[in-house]
Amino acid sequence: MAYTEIELAEKISIVAQKRYQQIKPSGKPTCKSNGVKEWTVLAAVVAFNNEHDEFRLISLATGVKALPDEELKRSQGRMVHDSHAEILAIRGLNTAFLRQIEMLDSDHENEKCDLIEETDSPGVYRFRSDVWKLALYVSKIPCGDCSMHTLNDQDHTGIHFGEEDTCQYIDPNVKTTLRGRFNYSKKGICRTKPGRADSNLTVSKSCSDKLLSKTVMSVLNAINWDLLQHPVYLDYLILPESNRELKLSCNRNFRERLASFPGVHPVNILYCKTKFNDDQNEEETKTPCPVSSILLDILPKSVIIEQCILNGVRNGCYVKGPKDLRKNSESVVSRLSQWQSFKKLKKHRHFSSYMDFKAQELYRNELKLKLRAVLSPDGWIHTRTDNFH
Repeated sequence: MAYTEIELAEKISIVAQKRYQQIKPSGKPTCKSNGVKEWTVLAAVVAFNNEHDEFRLISLATGVKALPDEELKRSQGRMVHDSHAEILAIRGLNTAFLRQIEMLDSDHENEKCDLIEETDSPGVYRFRSDVWKLALYVSKIPCGDCSMHTLNDQDHTGIHFGEEDTCQYIDPNVKTTLRGRFNYSKKGICRTKPGRADSNLTVSKSCSDKLLSKTVMSVLNAINWDLLQHPVYLDYLILPESNRELKLSCNRNFRERLASFPGVHPVNILYCKTKFNDDQNEEETKTPCPVSSILLDILPKSVIIEQCILNGVRNGCYVKGPKDLRKNSESVVSRLSQWQSFKKLKKHRHFSSYMDFKAQELYRNELKLKLRAVLSPDGWIHTRTDNFH
């Protein structure tokens, strides 16, 4: 049967939430000793074939945290900087692609690889876009530009920002990137992840900005960009049913901000009525869950990886700074883990470091520079370089 778009949104949200129910309790919100419940955001990348009624979850993630930029000093590829659910789910998608490529390269269970296939060119692969479309489900409207209208409705302080108020900027010379939720009345602008005003600074960009960037850069990271023949784009973004103003905000973010930019692959935004039970609830006091979870279906129902992440590394492995992080503390979706897989696939190529490899992706880097110049014309505020060998 072929689903209508309304039915498709509900179906994909149900696929994600049913799978969420099966993950370990250690990866879910709990009730604290003081009786306050925790909340989280759920995201999942689902491949589907509408004509054949096939729905295949690839990656599932929860999370609401981002690391302070300072933490990346000692990361060496081990720490996941941005653990917001939708970004983790896309990292998971890239890991799943990479693992299937490894299987194809080693002839191990390669007949079961349903997402990736070999091409006529040795060492070059392709996503099976003739079979699958990709949808990203997120249980909450993405942070950043998409959700600023909610804050506007909730605020009754009467506080207004002027251009000269420097507290809203990471860098006063870059007025086209705002810090978190500051000056939320300003729309269509690049923002960093939200956080308390007194918290350690993160310059990781909002999920609205990152998901918008994927419509140009594709969902592929630098490693898979190198391995796959063509970029891979999301076909659908499934969000919770929202009021008219929030839908207009999402439309502005994904339709207007890059309206004049060439080569955008617009994502179709659908809204679902299925509610996520562990979401933030206005009717009761809840606190954000500090733990993120990641579940990857590398091969359907046979090769599954599940991990919990706390402070950017596998739960139980974090060491407070300035000490070095533990060996093997990295999660399966970390840069280091993905880099190690890539080096096994490309033994004949030599790179002095991860950043050396990225610097050689000339077309991708040029495209990224052009995109960032549109998103933040005053300049781009970079996260700390996380380099390793």
